[in-house]
Amino acid sequence: MTDYSDILFMMAAMVLFSILVNNANRSFVRNTVMDVETQIEYNAISLGQSVIEEARNRAFDEVAVGGGSELGNPGLLTPAQIPSAFTPPVDLGPETGESYPDFNDFDDFNGLAITRSNGFGDFDIAVQVFFVDPANSTVNAGTRTTMKRMEVTISHESMSNTVTLSYLRSYF
Repeated sequence: MTDYSDILFMMAAMVLFSILVNNANRSFVRNTVMDVETQIEYNAISLGQSVIEEARNRAFDEVAVGGGSELGNPGLLTPAQIPSAFTPPVDLGPETGESYPDFNDFDDFNGLAITRSNGFGDFDIAVQVFFVDPANSTVNAGTRTTMKRMEVTISHESMSNTVTLSYLRSYF
């Protein structure tokens, strides 16, 4: 008659194998989740960058595209008019009658809130544009300067944090 030691060894081996398989499965799931989150973040960055590229291709200010007829020669500023002829900070955003995507200058993007969709779902994009102090580009100047900063914030239901991209635009 045999003792039960073989059965105990077999049961211990099965328990150890179950623990090993469970840990391997948990590791595969964690890696897959991280891969999907990374792909969603890359998509968010790509969508935010596309908004920045759209804005980059626009004029610095409305006066540079022919607005502000009180200047006498729209679109052409003398050094004495810079930066005082630029759009006042409280008026940054689209002018009357303008709507996305038909903006004609950089600060028209201020206040833009759009949703873009792709294979990963809906991404909410919000844009802020403000004048910054040329000596410290992270500080909202609150007055007209020769530099504007655009902050594009992208959120998605599967991202735990939002992605914020910044772009500095100089008049010169």
